[in-house]
Amino acid sequence: MQKLIPHIIKAVLSIFILLLVLFESRGQNTFSKIIDYDGSPQNGMEVVKYNDEFIIHWAGICQDDEGKLVEPCCGVVVLDSNATTINRKIIKKFSTGLTSMIIDTMSKNIFLSGEPIGDYGNHRFMLNKLSLDDLDHLSSDYFSSHDKNQIDYAQILTKYKDKSLFIIGSGIDSIKNNKNILILKITEGILDTSAVISFGESTTVWSSLINKRQNLVLSFEVREKLKDYYYTIEYNENFVPIRKVVLGENKGNIWPRICELENGNLVMTVSEDKYRQIASILCIDSLNNKVWHYNFPFNSNQIQRQLSQLKVLKNGDILGVGYYGNLGLNLNTKISAVPYIFRMTSNGKLLWEKAFFRETTGNISAYGDFKDFVELETGDLFVVGKIANYLDFDPIVQLGRTDLDLFVVRMNAQGCIDDKCEFLTNVTPRLSGTDEGNFDSLGDVVIYPNPADESFYLKNNSPVKTITIRTLQGTQLKKISEPPNEISTSELIPGTYFINIQLDNGEVIVKKLIKY
Repeated sequence: MQKLIPHIIKAVLSIFILLLVLFESRGQNTFSKIIDYDGSPQNGMEVVKYNDEFIIHWAGICQDDEGKLVEPCCGVVVLDSNATTINRKIIKKFSTGLTSMIIDTMSKNIFLSGEPIGDYGNHRFMLNKLSLDDLDHLSSDYFSSHDKNQIDYAQILTKYKDKSLFIIGSGIDSIKNNKNILILKITEGILDTSAVISFGESTTVWSSLINKRQNLVLSFEVREKLKDYYYTIEYNENFVPIRKVVLGENKGNIWPRICELENGNLVMTVSEDKYRQIASILCIDSLNNKVWHYNFPFNSNQIQRQLSQLKVLKNGDILGVGYYGNLGLNLNTKISAVPYIFRMTSNGKLLWEKAFFRETTGNISAYGDFKDFVELETGDLFVVGKIANYLDFDPIVQLGRTDLDLFVVRMNAQGCIDDKCEFLTNVTPRLSGTDEGNFDSLGDVVIYPNPADESFYLKNNSPVKTITIRTLQGTQLKKISEPPNEISTSELIPGTYFINIQLDNGEVIVKKLIKY
């Protein structure tokens, strides 16, 4: 018996570890969340995991000095693992591109590059530096190309290499009137070198990477005689091209995206010959030979697949995100362009693809996309982008508009957020009467659940004087002085309403409420 005791202990420990692993795998938190800050459009552009938090770079539209919702802005949002807001920073009069954020964990800084808007003037890029520990600690610098003929900058990409930032964007040559690619290398806050890349009538950069040889690789589009062509070029440290890939004509308005496999092969998006707005995936080796070429199934003129990002996962699989559209589906809601994600092996075998949509009313099409993702230690995927709600009447702009909300999804390695794991997943919010849902935890006033059924709750940090419920056309239906925490909506018919909340200090906050 004495000899059996160690074996029994070992067996018990093995069973305990197995049960623990099973419990953790079953208990993984997958979800989709639609986050609306202050009723203004936001689009999640990039996400980076930092410690146990997720830092998201977003771009959107803010109110200008006159209160009109017309001013480009962007910023940073910090979420916890449940996508609850921890911190948020808005930078007004500032526009960013798809990959504009760099996080330096050594200095604990966030670098956010882009284009100044309005009063700041043109002909230069703007680089904002924020502290990871205090987002309000913000400093800004401006950088211009050494070539003074370049005007009307539009920033697209930022890369980090050897403690230097590469800002890659576009500029118009004031003499030749051509659009060119600009590369600015900034070392320790000082403009080191700059380069101008020009092919044909127009040269527009779309994606970039630092490859395994530590060289900069750009994927871009060249316009010649009203036709667009794909180029991918690798540059050495002096911006001299050392490898060039010409992929032919872009017949489908596809954004060229690239990533690099462990063996150095490049994977990139190219357009289909038969159909517009459908991307296919091409893999080439170091000698520019085609290794494989994947065409997505079920292609037709009613379907579109546009890709915003390609990345390689830890096991070597390829993950891509963007949007998917299919007008041939028999649904009440038209799926014109909705958030989309797919996974394939490094040898070009499709494992799965998923699309997510939010229900709409009438003939309005569902709209949104995914922009970026991170892979977690568990294998789960944390994905960000945007998804649309629709305002029939907006009191800010005095007409209807598409209200783009930040869209966050945590899915497992198979792309599932629930047991059904359908290809097309409906993420229209349906919250219980006691669920606070997903709200801006930094705001003074929050209403939940939203959509609501028989009542909604009021969460406020500042004293509220009155609440007024109005129709989308502005008709007052109900006014409550010194409102309680729970407010009945039983007398309202299903639809969308505006809740005007007046604080004791005179400030008026407008919230949108959906009654179902």
